[in-house]
Amino acid sequence: MAKLHPLQAQQVSIELGPNQIPQNQAFTITITSHNEQLTDYDRFPDIPGFQKIGTSSQSSTNVINGRVSMSQSIVQQYQAQKPGKFVLPAFEMTVNGKKISSPGKTITVTEPVQQRANDPFGMFDDPFDSFFGRPRQQPQYDFVEVQDASFFSLLVDKEHIYVGEGVNVQLAFSYANRINRLSTSVAISMNSSTPLSKR
Repeated sequence: MAKLHPLQAQQVSIELGPNQIPQNQAFTITITSHNEQLTDYDRFPDIPGFQKIGTSSQSSTNVINGRVSMSQSIVQQYQAQKPGKFVLPAFEMTVNGKKISSPGKTITVTEPVQQRANDPFGMFDDPFDSFFGRPRQQPQYDFVEVQDASFFSLLVDKEHIYVGEGVNVQLAFSYANRINRLSTSVAISMNSSTPLSKR
């Protein structure tokens, strides 16, 4: 059995979204608690020209060489009411009893962009194409309106690993809303370097 070492130092942080977004993309403010459970936090700030549209949560646990680290995040999403430049003033929040500050930023909102539908089968090859000498046709994409949809995805960062080597595994649930064409997701990721069992 692998021996797990104590958690690393506890800390909290604030992360702001990008400086420029299209109007139909959410701007986010994320608070993260590292190596302790996120138990309480202040109300997220208001942003002039934006409206709050909901929150999501993310959590991850990493085990690397027997050392455990964990993080838990709350993501507040904002939708811009129109294109333009908007200022998020500097602000403070109390998270788990600790005061943390953010310098704020200027957010540039551009015109909405169309979202492209992904081909869920585009990643798979037809094994008979190469056998019969047929060239594989590239999938054709069309711009479509996003309808209500939800799905799970499981991602790994490596195809081949050695015994004892770490691998990141992420399970994500995503939901797209047809009204504002914004997507939200909750992801759980884990990095493990514990030895794999031999069969």
